[in-house]
Amino acid sequence: GNDGHITYFMSAYAPCKAPGIRTYYQHLQRFIQENRLATNPIDLFRDRVSSRIKRWRSQGHRVVLMMDSNENVTDGVLSRRLAGEGIRMREAVHKLTEGRGPPTHFRGSEKSNGAIDGIWVSDDLEVVGASYLPFDHEIGDHRPVMVDILSRSILGVPKKTIVRPKARKLSSRVPRIRNNYLSVVREKFKMHQVDKKLRSLEERASFPPTQDVEEGMEKLDNL
Repeated sequence: GNDGHITYFMSAYAPCKAPGIRTYYQHLQRFIQENRLATNPIDLFRDRVSSRIKRWRSQGHRVVLMMDSNENVTDGVLSRRLAGEGIRMREAVHKLTEGRGPPTHFRGSEKSNGAIDGIWVSDDLEVVGASYLPFDHEIGDHRPVMVDILSRSILGVPKKTIVRPKARKLSSRVPRIRNNYLSVVREKFKMHQVDKKLRSLEERASFPPTQDVEEGMEKLDNL
């Protein structure tokens, strides 16, 4: 982005215990055993994701994490770790909307993990909207998640502030104010010979107007 402004986007799938030798969980278990690591697939995933993001955050970078966490996105172990000091990330939908979100897996329920899918954003990103969409079997068995983030906070585009000119409103309901205003307008009309110039333009008017007439009208507008 602008002047070294960096935003990382990460897509992740959290493992969960499942039977079968072909599952992602079993693949990680084999990796752990071969490397003789004192951990398990779930903890390894949490440690790797949080440590990588914490490194980016310590460098002043912004992060967007799109994840199937396989645990509740508000009070799950990894969600609490992401919200902690040094990372400061929250799930976008729940950042804007109070309460627990709906189940995001088609077999999920409010009593189980509820919303397990989400988009986590660091607290220095400007989120203007986020929501869960209805289930769609053509997309998959999870609810899609959407987030709207201002491009200036992602790319570091300088924010252009519009300074509006200060002006007092004219209240035409007050006779004194209305009469004073009309008096000033009539005085300026005479000073700039607006009536005479308007009659001259009317006599020369045509369709389409000539360049001379257009210039004359522009000069009146700019008085």
